[in-house]
Amino acid sequence: MGMMDVSAYGSTFDETPNIDRLAMSGRKFSNGYAASPVGLKAG
Repeated sequence: MGMMDVSAYGSTFDETPNIDRLAMSGRKFSNGYAASPVGLKAG
């Protein structure tokens, strides 16, 4: 999920009510980090 996939940032495709609730209270997040590589094939 990318930043523009959140309805608080204008997306009409995905519903993100919990993130929207945070955004309406003044919290908006623009950076995210993964502790390990994402999407790599194991093995």
